[in-house]
Amino acid sequence: MSSWSHGYNVSAGYTYGFYREMAPDWIDFALALRGLVAPRRSAGAPFRYLELGSGQGFGLCLLAAANPDGDFLGIDFSPEHVAHGASLADELGLTNIRFVEGDFAALGAHWPVEHGAFDYIALHGIYSWVPEAIRRSLIAILAAAGAPGAAVYVSFNAMPGWASSLPFQHMLRLIEREGVARGIGAVETGRALFDQLSAVESGVTKALPELRTRIENTRNQPEAYLVQEYLHENWHPLWCSQVMGELGGAKLSLSGSATLAENFLPQLLPANMQGVLAGHDRPTLREDLTDCLINQTFRRDLYVRGPRRRHPGESAWQEEFRLWRIKWSDLPETIGVTTAFGSASLKATEIAAIFDAIGEGSCSLAELAALPGVGADRHLLTQKLVLLVHGGWLGCSRGEPGGAGMGAVNARVASLAAVGAPYRNLAAANLGSAIAVVDSEILLFDAYCQNPRRFEQEAGAMLSERLARLGRRLAKDGQPLTGDAEAAQVEQQAATFTSRTLPAWRRLGITD
Repeated sequence: MSSWSHGYNVSAGYTYGFYREMAPDWIDFALALRGLVAPRRSAGAPFRYLELGSGQGFGLCLLAAANPDGDFLGIDFSPEHVAHGASLADELGLTNIRFVEGDFAALGAHWPVEHGAFDYIALHGIYSWVPEAIRRSLIAILAAAGAPGAAVYVSFNAMPGWASSLPFQHMLRLIEREGVARGIGAVETGRALFDQLSAVESGVTKALPELRTRIENTRNQPEAYLVQEYLHENWHPLWCSQVMGELGGAKLSLSGSATLAENFLPQLLPANMQGVLAGHDRPTLREDLTDCLINQTFRRDLYVRGPRRRHPGESAWQEEFRLWRIKWSDLPETIGVTTAFGSASLKATEIAAIFDAIGEGSCSLAELAALPGVGADRHLLTQKLVLLVHGGWLGCSRGEPGGAGMGAVNARVASLAAVGAPYRNLAAANLGSAIAVVDSEILLFDAYCQNPRRFEQEAGAMLSERLARLGRRLAKDGQPLTGDAEAAQVEQQAATFTSRTLPAWRRLGITD
């Protein structure tokens, strides 16, 4: 392993993901749920945003596109990542973002004055995958780069949920270190080895029944993710109390969760579980005990450098935050929302008024609370809204709609995807964020942007052309379609995109 990587596996580039929880509006909403003042006192105020470990830079570029009032800086130690991010920003015509190659150890020892201070700092896929010395450097960076009142997003593999996977990860690293196999080959070799251990009813697989499920899940996960997840020299799932103690060195206090539903813990836990927490009011003990109750595997925590509580009567945030519809399918009788602590169900009859009020536009929390029969119990209404946002049915943004559409930016993203780039998100101006899309949607969007007139008549044919160019086929129930079945599916998807998806994207500010 090269010394410049500090044990981080660089044999494969990082994935091209976007994480909605890192959006400034999302972070502000999560803090508002906890009664805290956000780094920006009002929507539209200028802000600075730093991502430490910005990876390929795709996600940060989308945030910069959707938030023109922000100044974005991405720092990563991999020249491959920095080159990709800078090139993509140039391709998209973004002027409010830059990428810098930097080593956390050096930056922790000396934070460049020219970088300045930031209102938002994000660390995704970093903290529990680096050695303790680099974590100390990150703390020094946060202390130097975080403005007073800054919000810090930090995600990490959490204990005790990862405890059952420790033997599997250890063996994968050992297989690679001993030269038996490398990269994805080490994962495949380790998986086969644990298949043998399970077949002979080994002590470790009997003692850790969840291990089998975790290994099975790796069969359906992207190769790049598996290398990045399991094959680092330093892979240390952490207890929340450990992270709280370490980040306290940068004057940071745990202030909420970017996993919105977890801001209602322990209230959403069964009564008997809440009883276990009774009398345990020390924050560190309470967090770890809660994680034991739900067997937490991954945390997306929000820390604030000097958290400030809103005044008791201050409710402006309920007027400022707006809800948008993200899923456009018809409401099922029951919406199931999966969380780390179980599943919650919302009946259509309980939430139909919410969707009716939002309609084809947006609606503020205050407007929803004023609806007859809807907002009588504001706490319950907020819980429902949070679960719907958590489940991807609704999106949340800060401020009035009307931001400039992302037509040119997203058209370029789609054109790159149409020639094979692994991009599956589009920026949404009215969300200050981005949404996930599937292959057929982004290819249809490219067809629409390239030739709107032809698209009106031949959308299905244009989708087929792009699929053929990429050597892909539509699938149903996991099986590739052929012949008439594929042709029918192409036309159906084109019709749905034209009649429902594209108009909805216009409302969200994805296209002009």
